[in-house]
Order: sequence, then C-alpha cells, then structure tokens
Amino acid sequence: MRNELSGTVVGQAILAGSLTTVGGDQHLHFTDGVHELRRVLPGAITRDCPYPGLAPFGPEQAEWFFGRDRLVADLVRRLDRRCADGGPQVVVAPSGAGKSSLLRAGLVARLARGALAGSDHWRTLVCTPTATPLATLTAALAQMTGATVTDPSECVAALREVVPDGDRVVVVVDQFEELFTLCADEDERRAYTDLLAELSQPPIGLVVLGIRADFYADCADHPALRAALQDAPLVVGPMSVDELRAAILFPARSVGMIVDEGVVEVLLRDLGATDDRYEAGRLPLLGHALRASWQHRYGTRLTVRSYEITGGIQHAIARTADEVYESLTEAEQRLTRSLLLRLVRIGDREETRRRVPHTELAALADPAAVAQVVDAFTQARLLTHHQETLEITHEALLRHWPCLRRWIDGDRAARLTRQGVEEAATAWVEHDRDSAMLHRGSLLDNAVTWAATAEPDELSPLARDFLLASRRSRRRTTRVRTTVMALLAVLAVVASIGAVTAYDKAAEAEEQRDLLRYGQVVTAVGDAEKVDTALAARLDLVAHRMKPGPDTETRLINAAGYFPLSAPLAPEVKFTGAVAVHPGTGLMAAATDDDSVRLWDLSDPHKPRPVGSPLRGLEFGRTTLAFRPDGKVLAIGGKYGTSYAIRFYDVSDPTRPRALGAPGPAAPQEFGRVTPATVERITTMRFSPDGRMLVTAAVHPQGTERAALVRLWDVSNPELPVLLVDPVAEESGDVNAVAFGSGGRLLAAAVQGQIRLWDLADPRNPTPLGTPLGGAETVYALAFGPNDRYLVSGGDSQVVRLWDLTDPARGKPLGQPLPGHFRGVVSMAISPDGRALVTGGADAVVRLWSVAVPSAVTPLAYAPGHANTWVDSVAFARDSRTVVSGGVDGVRVWDMPSPWVTGATNGVSNSMSAMAFSPDGRWLATGTVGPVVRLWDVADRGRPAVELKGHTEEVCGIAFGGTLLATSGGDESVRLWDVSEPTRPKALGPLLGHGSRVCALAFSPNGRVLASGREHIQLWDVADPAHAVALGSPIDVQRNYVNAVAFSPDGRLLVAGAKDSTIRVWDVADPARPAALGGPVVGHTDEVTDVAFSPDGRTLASSGKDRSIRFWDFTDPAHPRPRGAPQTNHTGQVNSIAFSPDGRFLASGSTDMTVRLWNADDPSPYGLPLGGNVLSVAAVALSPDGRWLASGADQTVRLWDRDVGHAFDRICPNTKGVLTQESWNRSVGPGVDFLDPC
Repeated sequence: MRNELSGTVVGQAILAGSLTTVGGDQHLHFTDGVHELRRVLPGAITRDCPYPGLAPFGPEQAEWFFGRDRLVADLVRRLDRRCADGGPQVVVAPSGAGKSSLLRAGLVARLARGALAGSDHWRTLVCTPTATPLATLTAALAQMTGATVTDPSECVAALREVVPDGDRVVVVVDQFEELFTLCADEDERRAYTDLLAELSQPPIGLVVLGIRADFYADCADHPALRAALQDAPLVVGPMSVDELRAAILFPARSVGMIVDEGVVEVLLRDLGATDDRYEAGRLPLLGHALRASWQHRYGTRLTVRSYEITGGIQHAIARTADEVYESLTEAEQRLTRSLLLRLVRIGDREETRRRVPHTELAALADPAAVAQVVDAFTQARLLTHHQETLEITHEALLRHWPCLRRWIDGDRAARLTRQGVEEAATAWVEHDRDSAMLHRGSLLDNAVTWAATAEPDELSPLARDFLLASRRSRRRTTRVRTTVMALLAVLAVVASIGAVTAYDKAAEAEEQRDLLRYGQVVTAVGDAEKVDTALAARLDLVAHRMKPGPDTETRLINAAGYFPLSAPLAPEVKFTGAVAVHPGTGLMAAATDDDSVRLWDLSDPHKPRPVGSPLRGLEFGRTTLAFRPDGKVLAIGGKYGTSYAIRFYDVSDPTRPRALGAPGPAAPQEFGRVTPATVERITTMRFSPDGRMLVTAAVHPQGTERAALVRLWDVSNPELPVLLVDPVAEESGDVNAVAFGSGGRLLAAAVQGQIRLWDLADPRNPTPLGTPLGGAETVYALAFGPNDRYLVSGGDSQVVRLWDLTDPARGKPLGQPLPGHFRGVVSMAISPDGRALVTGGADAVVRLWSVAVPSAVTPLAYAPGHANTWVDSVAFARDSRTVVSGGVDGVRVWDMPSPWVTGATNGVSNSMSAMAFSPDGRWLATGTVGPVVRLWDVADRGRPAVELKGHTEEVCGIAFGGTLLATSGGDESVRLWDVSEPTRPKALGPLLGHGSRVCALAFSPNGRVLASGREHIQLWDVADPAHAVALGSPIDVQRNYVNAVAFSPDGRLLVAGAKDSTIRVWDVADPARPAALGGPVVGHTDEVTDVAFSPDGRTLASSGKDRSIRFWDFTDPAHPRPRGAPQTNHTGQVNSIAFSPDGRFLASGSTDMTVRLWNADDPSPYGLPLGGNVLSVAAVALSPDGRWLASGADQTVRLWDRDVGHAFDRICPNTKGVLTQESWNRSVGPGVDFLDPC
C-alpha cells in the first residue's frame, strides 16, 4: 500500500516524500536536501522478523535458529549419557556467545521433537535462579507437574509421586550467574545447588546449567557443582564462518527474504570473523544489527545499504538506543536515566542486568510517563517485559551504549550506595521489617548523605521507608543514650556540647552542599560529552578543582589525551558558515551575516586575531570562499547587487586587502548564456593546484526546474578572468561539490548524485573519463587524495566513501563506506600532508580520519561542538592537528588529538600488536600485523617513525634490553637490533629454532639474557648480541602455548602465562639450568594473555581471556598466593598489562576498547576507563618515568599524559570562551556558583 505525501513545510525546509507499508513497518522516504532520506517506523513486533535482536531465540523461534547444529547435537549426546550416569550437564560460555539461544531454541526444541527416546513427552522447565532461587524453582516445578511441595527438601520425593515411570522432568537453568549476582544468602545458594544435584540423578530428572564463563570460579566453590564442572562441560566458543553464514542467510530465506550479495561479507568483516577468530561475545551485536537491518529492508530485500544505515555491528545498538532516547521529551529522558540505572546491578566483576518488579518502577514517576518510556525501549527490543518484572534484554546494551555507560560510570560510588539501600530494604521486608535488619553507624551515614543529594525518583518508596525507619531507630537509641548521659553530665558541659553539635551540623550541611554541587558538575560532564567535548573537558577541570581524586584524575587524562578541543572564534560575531583557510600562512576568511568577509590570522591557533578591515561591497547572502594555493589571492562568490558574481582580493598583505578588477569574472559573462539576474546562487568553486584555473558551479532556474552549470576559468590574471569552457557540464538539479586533482590534471564534480571526472590535459577541451561514480545518493563534498590515487566523497547517505582512481577512466569503490556521521556529510578537506581527512556533517559533528592507508581508513576523532546545525565548512590550518569548522552558529578552531598512525605495509593494515618503551623513555617501539617495527620519538611527536624491516610476517613480540631491541613474530624468528643510535638502527641477525610463531619476549634486568617462547621457552645469552647463543635446552611447557614471559626484577625468576590458563614459574639463577618452582599457578579460567612483575618483585600481575586481572603474592615464589579478588571490570578479554615504575599502578588494555588503571597496593580499579579506541586495545606500556601511558589499537598509538597538570596546560588554552556564565547555567544549573577552572 503506498500513499503519496504532499510537501510539508517545516521551518524553512520543504519535505517531500512517500510512505510505504511493508511487513507491518512504515517506511517514510523524505528529503530536505541533506537530512535523512529514509526513516523506518517499526510496527508491532511480529513473527515476520526472523532475527530476535538482543533477545535470545526461544523454542517458538527454533525454525529460525541456524548455525549451531553440531553444538546442539553434541549437547543432546551428552544429555543422553546423563540419563544413565546422572549429574548436571554444564554449558559454559562467555557472555554474548549465544548460550541462551542454544539452550532454548536448540536443546529444548530438539527434545520436544524427540531427539532422545521419549523426550517428546517429557516436561521441560526453563528458568533462571532469580533473587530467591530455592522458592522459585520449587514453585515452578510444583506448577508444572502438579506435585504438592511445601518444603524444598521434599521436592524430589514429591516429583517421584507424580511423574510416570519412564518420563523425565528436564530443568534448564539459564543465566546461572544470577545465583551470585541476585541472591546474597549463601545458605540458600548451597541448598539450591544441592537440590539441583539431587534432581539430576536418575531416573526422574535431567538438569542443564547455563553458566557464564567468568562465574566459573564461583561455581567451583560449591561442592555440588564442582564435580559437574569437571565432568565433560560443554564449552560454547565462537561460531565458524560457515556457521555464521548460515545464521545470517537461512533465517531470512525461511521468511522469503532475499539477502543481497555482499551483505554477509560486510557483516563478517565488521564482526571480525574472517578466520574464525572473532570474539565469541559479539553475537548480540550481530543479532541486533541484523534486526535493525531488517527494519531498513527494501521490500523483500536485505541490502548492504540496509545494514549501513544501522551504523554497523559496532554502532547499531548505540544508534537504536540513541534514536529511542532522542525521540523522548526532556522529562522522559530524565526518567529514562533513573529507570535504566534501576535495571543495572553493579557487582564485584562488572555490571549485570537486574530484573525489577513493575511496582518499583511505577513509583518512579507518573505511571503513564513510565509506561511511555518502557514501551519505547521495549518496542526497540532493548527492554523485555515479563508478567511482573522488567529487565534489559541483553547486557550488550550496558557495554555498547555510551550514554548508559556514562550514566553507570558517572558516580559509581553513588550507584553502589543506592543499590545497597534497595537490596537492604528488600531484605528488611522479607524479614517482616525486623529492626535488626536496619542500617546503622557509618552505613546509615553514607546512605543518608547520598539520599540528601539524590534526585527524588532515585529511591523507591520501599527504600525511603527503610531509611526513615533506620533514622527513627537511631534517634530512639540516641534518646536513650542522651537521657543516661544527662543524669551523669555536668550542666556546664551541656552548653559546650550544644555548641559543638551545632558546629558539626553546619559543617555536615556544607559538606552535603559541596557534594550536591560536585554531583551536578559531574552530571553536566556526562551530558556535554555527547554535544561539546570542549565544554565537557572544561567541566572536568571544574570537577577536579572541587574534588580531586581517582575519578576526576582519570577523566582529565582521558579528556587531555583523547578529546578534540575547540574554542569559538569571536562569539560576538554572527557567522554564516562559509570559511576558507590557507594552511601555509594560517590566514582564514569567514563570511558574516552583515554582508562582509573578515580575515583572521591563525598562525597561533590559541590566539587568533582579526587582520585588516572587513571586505564589503557584495551582498554576500550565501557565500562561497576559496584561497589561491599560494595564499595571495582570495576569491569570494556571492550576490553583487541584483546578480551573483565572484570578486578577487589580493591578500598578500592581509592587513591591507585590495580588490582586483571589477566584480566578476566580468559579471555578464560569468554564467555565459544565463543572465546574471536569473542565477539562484553560486554553490561552490575551487582553484587549481597551480592557481591558474578556477572551477565554478552555479544554479539557475529553468522553467519549473533548476539547472546547474559547471564552468572553467583562466584566472592566471585574476583582474581579467577568461572563460575557458562554456560549460564543462550543464545538468538539471544541483552541483554541490567540485574538486581539482592534486596535479591539476583531473577535475571532479558532483552532479545529480553522480560524480563525474574530466581529464584537463587540454583545459579548453575537457575529456570526460569513464562512467560516473556513485549515483545512490546526493553528494555534497569531494576531495582528492595525494597524487590523485583516490577521491573522497560524502553525501546524504551519512557515510564517507573512497574511490580508487589508479585508472581514472575506471574508478571503483576503495574499501568499505565509512559510517560515523548520523546525518549527511556536507563538507570535507584533506590535510596538507595528505595523511588526514576532516569531515563536517549535518549532525553538527566534525570527524577526523587517518587516510594514510586509503584502503583501511582509521577514525581518529569524533568532535561534537556545533549547536544543532550543519558544519558547512571544514579546513586544516597549519597541520593535521589544527582544524577550523564553520556553521551558522559560529566558527570553531579545533586542537585535535594526534595519535601516531601505523598505516599499512605492502597493502597489509598495520594493526597494533606489541609495544615497549626504551629504558630512557625517549623512544617507543611498536610491532604490527604488517611486518614492520617502528621507533617513535616521544619527545618529538611530529617526527616520522624510524622503520625497522626484516620480519616477513606479523611482529607480535617486542622487548628492550638497554640499547638492544628484540622483536619476534609470525615468521618464527627473533631478531636483535642495536638501537644505540635509534635513528640508525642496526640489524644483528635472527635467532632461529622455535619452529612456530613467537610472541613472548623478555630481557633479564641486566640485559644479558633473553627469553623467547611459544611451544617451548628458549633462553639466550645476548651479552655479545652479534653472537647470541642458546642457553641449555629449551624449557618444556608440556604441549602448551606460552603467550607471555617475564623476569623478576632480581633476575632469579622467570614466569610464563600459558594458553591452558595457568602461570608457570622457574628458578633461572643459572639460566643454563632453569628449574621449575612448584606446580602451575591456577586461577584464570581461560588463556593467560600477559604477566608482569612489580618493581619490587613481591607481586606478579596476570591478565586473561576470562576478562580478569589477578594479583599474586610472590614473596614465596614456589607457592604464590592470590592478592585480593580478581579484577573483572573489563568487559572483554584483557590483552596487555604494565606496572608503573613506582609499582603503585597497573595499566591494562582490553578488547572492550578501553585502557584502565588499577591500584596495585590494594587491588582495585583506579578511576574511570580511558576511551577513544574504535577497536581492541592490543598493547599498553608505561614510560620509565611513569609520565606516559602508551596504548595501541588498530592502526593508532595513543600517548596518555598521566600528569594532571599537563591536562590543564592542554585544555585551558584550547577551550577559551567555552565555559561562560550562560553555558554554565545551561549545563550545571544557575543554583551552583560559577567556577572558571583556568
């Protein structure tokens, strides 16, 4: 059914489009020039969509559950054995690996079809532990079987009475981790596991337990579970590429949909599943991206475009959540924050979902408002309704929606306090409001202090009653104590007590007010990060001034190291958005709404200054600007009287700009056959690289349509421009972008959604090249790469595209489209060195990209700051770090973060894999997938890296030993380099003999011994590095793989982290005769990825694929003991760790794309995570002086300055004018005194 929509006026924009209903969804196609051309309004959730999104597949969706046939069959076989042998069958999987779908749509559905003899008649219960596991399980069994169960201990006996001979009761306990996250009663936990163990014995029951891998150790503490964990548990790993293909293709085909060629490959690429090595926990991201793509399908076709619109696997969840959130009113958005935080439980390891009764949520606000918010998120499949409760559909939302992540991390201590109060209140009610369950002492003080600053809706009515009862109880106790004291006290003392009490109360009140102010500032930071990173950074400084501590310290390190920072240029001036900058001179021209163009000197970006007088004379209106490449001439296109023309100015002395010739080029000839008065506007213009030609594009009415003219001018004498071609192109519609190739030989123009190319070997006779590129979108911006090897385009599809112009007559797409903007891409520029690209969007965001490797573009910065407007202009000033952007809200000068970019070697992307600082801290060595080692000068960050070539495959091991550098990798070799002169390194020859990939490398403290390992560990005498020799026989690691090795600071111990999840220790006091110490150190539940000794040698830290970091007491190296609890705040595997030189801190990098700091003295997180990476953090390193923290992710190396004072040095000069009284009132609130931290 199709209904044509008439044009609808919204503000100044004309929307025209159509409405199509497909499969219950409404597809709204509309245009206003740049904004989204297509929106899908999902209808009611129907069975038509074969992808459940974040929700698991249920038994009723088994027809759409593909890709796990072998694993389901394996599970059924194991369950068949349990029929005879008994015992629970354990299924272990990382979060997000598809365990729930395997159990529900795989196992349960297969049993219902008779996979085991008689199983089609068996009764099956699928449940989760909940907060009251024992009562929940017995009640569910009674309801399912009709058994009368009054005492859990009699449950099995009661079942025997009602279950016929030969029948079985199958109990599938999913999300078994709830036993530890929701149930705090240890006695109930043990009774529950004992009951499950009893149920699993023949002939009545079969029990299957779905356990999240990071709760393996918790389960092992229960005797009833320990045997099951050791008895053939089924481990759910990543799906193979073929299985993933089946999971993507077959559900769609089962409902008659066509999946276009290329969709699967794009999905597999973004999932990282090119060789079956992707992280298993990413399946929810794939599921949600598929469901979101289905909502953007074209009829019965699922296309690559359908997928790209969602933001891709990495961003689909965030985009869906953002769209739902932004569709709500401001009041509903505030309610969303309170509601979602109630659905999150903060635990010792990481945040988990919390199932909340509807009655608790109804007390948050007006029930209708709560229902509105809940319905919005439920329809998007982000929340799941149960009969009496509500929960977040999958924990992937907690990890992959930045907004929710900021809310959770915003004040973790407050979240824990609220959670503790709510849980204590629930326990109080369950114990009939026993006064013994009330808060007392410091516990009550902390809760009351928090409640005084909390929002009214942060506490449930039950929790408020609990705190009131706790305070009343304390007052009663205090009154009794005071009465006794009064009988004993001297009357004179009473007055002094009163004075002290009054003073204490006043101090307490002031402290609470300070906490309230601090909380408002921190909340404002979280809100500002999405819309203005400069304001967020400035407010971070304020928060640190108010309350210095780990949270504010790490926020500042993050802001200074990652945030793009900007300052508004002359806020008192009203700009129109047209901006041009000459990077060589730092001269900027900007159009203003008083029909003038003003010049600014940006040679010092921190102190921009206006130069010369405003250029007037034209009624500029919609103005376009361009500098001649030598910076001496400025062209201004705009309205001249009643017609449009271009004027040239000599700006060789910008303090005295001089108009050249009459307005032109010769107004009557400028548009050839078209009378100047009929020209609607000049849309764009560009100078050729040699400055001798100018290409212009203009629009003029043509009947009821509009026509676009592209013309080429000889402007070698700008006072007498000469028309060369009349026209290069004349088309209906608009020409929004033109560009010259860097050599001046190629010309590109975006005409009606197509990109056309011309060869200008003869400028008077341009030759069209090949067929037009693109065609699926309106293009608004073009830029050529260095040497015209590629062309970049941006348009209303919200992505940046690169085109391979190796053969300009046969242009083709280069790499995949780059998502990142949420509306059209309307402006772009290539940096002077050709290594960076900046884009501006209709989403008010500026983005910076590394295009050093055009086939593997790397996002570098996401820079929101403009106020709900198009970023009409972007340009580089001086270098790739300083960017200028213009919109109708003003002009901003940006200081962009400047990570090192590793690029590619021979077409292979140089994704990071290893790094190490030199002993003097001056150089950082990095190893990458491309077989090149790079030395980066930390003191001169702009200096190109020194490249060390010799490896033929990935370099994954790096270690310094004085002036000796060791590297190793996939070519099975260890190579030594003399870097006594780092700019002229010398290769010293390879060390061979491993016979496999070598990634584990470490020097002894004196630099005389090198350890290298993989299938075995070899010690080398490198005292004479030119003649290194093997010491003794290789150390046998018992058919294991070694991922990391480390020497103790005294050189007497060597430790290795292994694939079998153990740590092994050797005495290497005599390196020729290493001796094993003790047995394997056990604690991790998956591969140990890295090991590191503290500087005093008393502590070893280890990291693992189980997402944990563990600290070990090595005072007795033969018997290491755990120090503190495992640290599990990372949500992905931990790849790399490093101690600070003073031993107080540990740094870590993870596949969750964050870097974290840890307090090593008392193992615990230190502050908040450092972000800014778009892929897994492969390596971290700390400089010998402790100042620099280096991290490597994808093709970027970031240096984080841990000196907070330097954060002030970067943020203050680059954010001038951002924090004003007005912006303070808008973000923090007028009730808090304004504080300028700089």
